[in-house]
Amino acid sequence: MCFTLKFNNPFLVTCILFLLIILSYDADCKSIKKKEYFKFISDTSSSKEINIEEVVISAQITPKKIGDAVHDVQIISRQMIDKLASNNLYNLLTQQNNTRLTRDNILGSSVSIQGLSGQNIKILVDGIPIIGRLNGNIDLSQINLNDIEKVEIIEGPMSVNYGSDALAGTINLISYESQNNETEINSYYESVGHYNIDFLQSFVIKPHFISLSAGRNYFNGWSKGETLSFFPVKTLANETRFKEWKPKEQFFYQGTYRYYKTNIEISSNYSGFYEQIINRGLPREPLLNNAFDDYYTTFRNTFSTKVNYSTNQTNTNIIISHANYKRIKNTYFKDLTNLNQVLSSNTTAHDTSKFINSKVKATFKFPSQKQFEKEVGIDLNLESAEGKRIELKKQSITDYAIFSNIEWKYKENLVVRPGLRYAYNTNYKAPLIPSIHLKYKFKNSVIRSSFAKGFRAPSLKEQYFNFVDINHNIVGNENLNAETSKNFQTSYNFKKRFEKSSVFEQKISLFYNELSQMITLANINDQEYKYINIGEFRSKGIRTTLTYMTNLYSLNYSFSCLGRNNQLSVDEHKYIFTYSNDHNFSITKKIDHIKTSVSLFYKRNGKLPYYRLDGNGQVQNSAIEGYSIMDLIVNKLIKNTLNLTFGFKNILDVQSIDGINLSSGIHQSSQNSFSVANGRSFFISLKYKIK
Repeated sequence: MCFTLKFNNPFLVTCILFLLIILSYDADCKSIKKKEYFKFISDTSSSKEINIEEVVISAQITPKKIGDAVHDVQIISRQMIDKLASNNLYNLLTQQNNTRLTRDNILGSSVSIQGLSGQNIKILVDGIPIIGRLNGNIDLSQINLNDIEKVEIIEGPMSVNYGSDALAGTINLISYESQNNETEINSYYESVGHYNIDFLQSFVIKPHFISLSAGRNYFNGWSKGETLSFFPVKTLANETRFKEWKPKEQFFYQGTYRYYKTNIEISSNYSGFYEQIINRGLPREPLLNNAFDDYYTTFRNTFSTKVNYSTNQTNTNIIISHANYKRIKNTYFKDLTNLNQVLSSNTTAHDTSKFINSKVKATFKFPSQKQFEKEVGIDLNLESAEGKRIELKKQSITDYAIFSNIEWKYKENLVVRPGLRYAYNTNYKAPLIPSIHLKYKFKNSVIRSSFAKGFRAPSLKEQYFNFVDINHNIVGNENLNAETSKNFQTSYNFKKRFEKSSVFEQKISLFYNELSQMITLANINDQEYKYINIGEFRSKGIRTTLTYMTNLYSLNYSFSCLGRNNQLSVDEHKYIFTYSNDHNFSITKKIDHIKTSVSLFYKRNGKLPYYRLDGNGQVQNSAIEGYSIMDLIVNKLIKNTLNLTFGFKNILDVQSIDGINLSSGIHQSSQNSFSVANGRSFFISLKYKIK
């Protein structure tokens, strides 16, 4: 795939010249002390810088250094989160080379890993699943990162440890645990209308640790062609009230109590989230003096308690959590002359959905014997859903599971880890889930290989959702089977140091997925749609990453090729794969004597072809056009307490992409275009921290 950048934009030329000036700057070497240690990029992330001692927590029997973990794990550190000025998980994953993001201006954003997305990806905070999926997706822009220490990403099925939904990959956010009295205040401004502020306060009276955090994210809405405004402005009651990117306000708050002694740790946490999205309608003909406005309000509350108890070589870890999620959609009829509004009399314009998840998970680690580590766990999950479109207004599902993992280390070089999960579910027949992971280390190289099965339980919506009106006739199916998958992947990692002043790393990874019993919404007669098990899906791919880092520079390039196939591409029993290519590039220049770094991040998302059915039931070759995202970011540390970050996002000013032979979605425009980003912008962020 070839593409060309045109440098006829004065803004783009200015940014490139600024970067070249910074990169050509060479500080006085005498003012820089040579360090006996350095940081390096140790995974496939194109924009992640971590310390050599970084520890992996997710799915490990005991916490391990990233080089010792049998899984192929990517870690995005707090340092990188700050460097990218990422406020939420969507912004953070924008420059990751193993992910593909999509965005709906009302339903929110989603991510795909290894060609699979939505309900096939498990998103956790400290091992506790985030609930509240819309169209199968967790809105990544609702996941704030203000008190997150790092993000761990594991590709491929992790169903042995995490159960349903962990079929394509697992994203686990690890919270920051303060060891001292700390005060932190963060603020963020972006010229397209983002105004964010949050704080964190921790108190330590050993063995007691208490932390409180809260914040507000506000987005004023944005449409193409809007002029720059440093402060929110009121919208006139005319056609300008309609925004392509909907106004949004979020509040989040959290409190944590932790008790820690030598062999026991108890942690209790409460977190709350509120969001309101406003979809202001266009003035209605003929007088243009009224409009319909939609309000989407989301509430999410999670309470959890974790207990970790250790004696000698035995460890017991218990997690108890209860989460509830509510989303309310109301439509108002608004008088644009006096701005009064009343609730619409059309009952189908309103909807309230409520989901509850209660979880108990206990893991027992047995004493190590020679080269063996062993664990056994139980995992109990209770989910319920309420709403007028849920059959009988309320439904529930319960899952009981037991799982086990063993790690055998043979002669320091070879690690073998088999795992098994057995579950009983009240609504469907759960499959037996095995996995095996291998790691072999020699000299400067590490080879990892794995085979794992995964599964996804039918959601309550897919089983019991009934939406029948003049425009819809969608019914659930309580007899659905679980989706199952097989995943094969292998990777080769080579890392070489040069005189303790630089490091070169190369990584090549391959994967193959087969997914059966895919749940699909199908037209079973002329009018009725129903969820059924008919789908099949396959994906395969290769990714390579090259990294070179010195004390002053870090460079990273990665390339990935993803092939996808579903049952629509079957031609005479031959599976046809469609391919897309992605490129990532990043470069960082450090100027140590003024505590500054300048970074350029570039990601090219290639053209995404696939097959679909047209209105006549004929197979149609479709595609979504490729696009590029480029960010220029400067980080400056001031007196060790104030961190200033500023720069330009979406320098290439990509706003939407076209779909070829692609019908519009519910919330997309009728012109076969998809929103990508809300225009080129300038941002500035201040982070003030006192220990």
